[in-house]
Amino acid sequence: MAASGILLLAGHGLLIRAFRIAEASVVAPFQYSQIIWGCLYGALLFSAPIEIHTLAGAVLIIVSGWLVLK
Repeated sequence: MAASGILLLAGHGLLIRAFRIAEASVVAPFQYSQIIWGCLYGALLFSAPIEIHTLAGAVLIIVSGWLVLK
């Protein structure tokens, strides 16, 4: 658990640094992948079903972020 906490702290610190260096519209889409990873880990590790509402929301968020980059 301590190693997990240290890795989470390091990851969050790097994310804060990325937001300071680059524009938010460039960095934010990388956070959208957390939705995909969360769904995959939930399905694989906990047998949690991936609901259609989750997929629809993820598609909406990812497409909107993609449109902002253009």
